[in-house]
Amino acid sequence: MTYLVSYDVADDKRRLRLSKVLLDYGRRVQESVFWVDVEEEELVERMRGRVRRVVSETEDSVWVVPVCKGCAGKVESVGVGKVPEVPGCYVV
Repeated sequence: MTYLVSYDVADDKRRLRLSKVLLDYGRRVQESVFWVDVEEEELVERMRGRVRRVVSETEDSVWVVPVCKGCAGKVESVGVGKVPEVPGCYVV
């Protein structure tokens, strides 16, 4: 499944830690937006757990939005951003 993960994190240190966590699962498509393509639900749950350990539930916000393959193919980009390609696999 593909996920669009976005965040608004108040603290610089937590923000850096969160971006490093998300880079383990996907790639950055904007400053605070990541495109995550993970086939195994176990990896998604691991990502969610790591995200929860980094952020402050009273100060920060993280959205993990599932994007079906049909919808992923319809993503549009305006400006300098590029539509993420959905690779066949990731090497982790």
